[in-house]
Amino acid sequence: MDRAIRQALQKRELVLHYQPIVSPRGYSIVAFEALLRWQHPQRGLIGPMEFLPALEKLGFMYQVGNFVLHEGLRQFGRWLPMLDPHVVLNINISAAQLSHSGFAEMVRTELEGANVPASRLVLELTETVLFARTKRLKDEFAALEALGVRFVIDDFGTGYGSYDYLKHFPIHGVKIDKHFMHAIGHNLIVKAIVKSIIGLARDLDFDVTAEGIETPQQLKQLNELGTPNIQGFLFHRPQSAAAVEKLACNGWLTHPPVTIEAAG
Repeated sequence: MDRAIRQALQKRELVLHYQPIVSPRGYSIVAFEALLRWQHPQRGLIGPMEFLPALEKLGFMYQVGNFVLHEGLRQFGRWLPMLDPHVVLNINISAAQLSHSGFAEMVRTELEGANVPASRLVLELTETVLFARTKRLKDEFAALEALGVRFVIDDFGTGYGSYDYLKHFPIHGVKIDKHFMHAIGHNLIVKAIVKSIIGLARDLDFDVTAEGIETPQQLKQLNELGTPNIQGFLFHRPQSAAAVEKLACNGWLTHPPVTIEAAG
């Protein structure tokens, strides 16, 4: 695996796919999340869980993370004229990137090079990124916030410090972990947790997205709780950049023909 990963980096076999996030109002697209994939010459498309541990072990997270930022912004910049002005790009950021001195300046350079306004970029952060409250981390946060970049906490509600991070960092939104969605229809405690997260986000004027929505029943449960933004296979699977661009050219991204009758 280590040898194959090194070859994949050299041969540019790592690619991005994009999964839309939709609004509960009409299910129109409000964001795309850039997701890393490995286009293996023999095995085909490989998901990140199979190779991210090897990337981390080899010390390539910073390099690959910057590739995702560069490539994602470059492709998103091409789609901007075809998208509604509120649509944003979500990119996952690793601890290796955010703790690196000069990361905010690099983000500014990439935004300018792609001709993407900073307000259209959302950085997704996990608790691993937020755990170390070093001065460098806070300085990079401050510089990114000054640019106009926004932040959301991914997999919110699964760790001990999830709520505490809201006090110490300039967070603008949260994403409810998909494991909650799998149990929301038959576990009253999980349903209460999701309800509390949605209520907290509303009180703080945060964006909130529910991940991993795969069934109309899950969507119906969310509708009863106030319905945050939605991401999952029920609406859209991750798609290649070429597929997204084709849809954008046809005008489908601004008026997606989605009807979920069972979620009424």
